[in-house]
Amino acid sequence: MGTRRVVVVLAAGLLWLPTACTALPPGGTGVTAGGPVAFVAERADEGMDALLTGSVDVSDACLTIVDELGQRWLPVFQRPRTTWDGEGLTYGGERYTDGSRISLGGGGLADLADVDHVPEGCAFDEAFLVAP
Repeated sequence: MGTRRVVVVLAAGLLWLPTACTALPPGGTGVTAGGPVAFVAERADEGMDALLTGSVDVSDACLTIVDELGQRWLPVFQRPRTTWDGEGLTYGGERYTDGSRISLGGGGLADLADVDHVPEGCAFDEAFLVAP
């Protein structure tokens, strides 16, 4: 009788495990190169405790965040956590369009060398790596 309980528990655990490991976080499959959203592959979030708050500004060239001082930030999202559908950004299960207020955790990014995609012709003052 004890063996059956263990087998049932293991079977239930095995059924749960694949879906837990393959499920994507809210936001879907990820942004793609060529679009207006800057991104990197997924990274750890240690030391990323800054907060960027402002308005989403979508132009033909790129998506930026304009803070209350008028400074233009290039948010660099972690790819699998973010989608762009041509009109709006989905991040953390929320959808943002041009003019939306947004708050993002993360940290300043001084070097864009490791960024997988930076939209061509994008004008910004500072870059900000968005935490997962």
